[in-house]
Amino acid sequence: MKTKTYFAATVLIGLSFGCLGKKNAEIPVPTEKSATAFCSISFFSIGYGIDVQGLKSVQLWAEQKKDSVQLQQTPWGREGEVDACLLTKYTETEKQGWIIELKGLLENAKNCRISIENACRK
Repeated sequence: MKTKTYFAATVLIGLSFGCLGKKNAEIPVPTEKSATAFCSISFFSIGYGIDVQGLKSVQLWAEQKKDSVQLQQTPWGREGEVDACLLTKYTETEKQGWIIELKGLLENAKNCRISIENACRK
């Protein structure tokens, strides 16, 4: 019985000194948050790839508006899945107009999800 008590005391003392030694350890720095996009379009696949034409139309639209909109693409799947995040510094009125344009552009697109004011995938 005394052996167990001594062992437990030794372990507790060891842990205490171990914790004291970590006092000077580096403090973890919080990771940078993902940028928030005014619109995020996720092109996904259900076994046969993404809607490439839909993605190309978004890329062309962003290219035409390159002075005011930045397109950030993040691949995330095995079948070409990609998120297209659109970032800008323009006003809410302009953003709402662009969202309406994009919804019209992707009206017939398959396997894509449009999200408003979401964080972009990294």
